[in-house]
Amino acid sequence: MKFTHIKYIITSLIFVLSLNAKAQQDPSFTMYQLNMNIINPAFAGSQDVLDATMLIRGQWVGIKDAPSTQTLSISSPLGKNLGLGLSLVNDKFSVAKETDVYIDFSYKLQVSESMDLFLGLKGGGTFINVDLQSLNINDPLFNENISRFNPNFGAGAYLKGKNYYASLSVPVLLQSKRYEKEGNVVTSASDKPHIYLAGGYTFSLENDSKLTITPSFMMRYVSGVPLSFDATAMVGLFDKVEFGVSHRLKESFSGLLLFKFIKEFKLGYAYEHAINDISTYSNGSHEFVFKFKF
Repeated sequence: MKFTHIKYIITSLIFVLSLNAKAQQDPSFTMYQLNMNIINPAFAGSQDVLDATMLIRGQWVGIKDAPSTQTLSISSPLGKNLGLGLSLVNDKFSVAKETDVYIDFSYKLQVSESMDLFLGLKGGGTFINVDLQSLNINDPLFNENISRFNPNFGAGAYLKGKNYYASLSVPVLLQSKRYEKEGNVVTSASDKPHIYLAGGYTFSLENDSKLTITPSFMMRYVSGVPLSFDATAMVGLFDKVEFGVSHRLKESFSGLLLFKFIKEFKLGYAYEHAINDISTYSNGSHEFVFKFKF
């Protein structure tokens, strides 16, 4: 048996096992605080201006066909209390590609002069494409590609104060199958609901806010998967530069750097170093964020 055939078989086995090992998870982001619209529809319109965010993430650099993710979210207030948003996520891993397309709606409730509660709904779905034929393996399991669309919807709440925020959301509420194969072998993976809880608070160490410290966290729960917990601390200088560190419990440490060139544009970069078994094979993960306000 040729080495290339062995390589394809090993790659395919890893792919198939990854489908059945645990419930499939949506991508995780190091700079989650800048990409809230993807996971919480209530965030739409909460920034009081037209807001557009693009994120590019390359995960596990050094590993062939490792996951790569690109997101785009746009949101804007509509009138006094309504918000509208669009969120797109393109996620690719090996021969599998998924594209999420969702429309977000939110409604604002004024709790006090300095506190607003946004309630949101998300509707859309996921396009699934698995190019099994590209593996060139002569096996009935791999002779037919998979293509399907899974409709779904989600909900969330976003509490916004002068110096803090709190977020609770379930961006997909329906459990749906991502992959399936009929024939001699059946392999499938379920897309289970993800529950996100997040929050952050900005402390001003100077009266004119020249120096700020912002601790934040993100928790993600998926049935059958260990709880994911991110803790982040950012330091801001002159409302122009932010830098900090983040830790995903038992998974990784990250460094973050943000620049605000003008009032309407923010650029961010994060490097994530894994501390689990994948670190033996990977050179880390890179993440870029471009944020515009109009």
